[in-house]
Amino acid sequence: MGCGGSKKHDEAVLVEFNQLLVAGQLKESQGDARSALRLYEQCLTCTQRISNAQAAKAVEGSALGNLGSAYNGLGQHERAVEHLKRALAISREIGDRQGEATRLGSLGNAYRSLGQSERAIETATQLETVMQRDVGHAARSSRRSRSETPVELTLSVGQKL
Repeated sequence: MGCGGSKKHDEAVLVEFNQLLVAGQLKESQGDARSALRLYEQCLTCTQRISNAQAAKAVEGSALGNLGSAYNGLGQHERAVEHLKRALAISREIGDRQGEATRLGSLGNAYRSLGQSERAIETATQLETVMQRDVGHAARSSRRSRSETPVELTLSVGQKL
């Protein structure tokens, strides 16, 4: 539907995206990375059908990150790096700090798998900076609301979207 899409249309596409994403994550957790790849590719096509640019970017970043994870699981580390770099750029562009942390962690693992120790260390250093910034932010926020502690934030930052 492109740029002329309605809010209801975008919501329907986002529901479809989430269903595909969860199915892909389930397949990946069951060790079926090839099926997960197919589902994540379908997630990526959802971005073309979302009229809200910010939502489309977020969906694209999530799909690319999950594709990178699946490629890493299949031992296709170069392809993983390619997808994860794109996902990282999107996370940074849209200000998704949790996504940025997740992508940095996955990217570091892919570099390590490729034997690129220096890049893995650089990525880990970037991840540490992001986590320190977010933990500091969470500590300031927790003074107002005790719903999430810095420890919980640290544990949740590494979760896949």
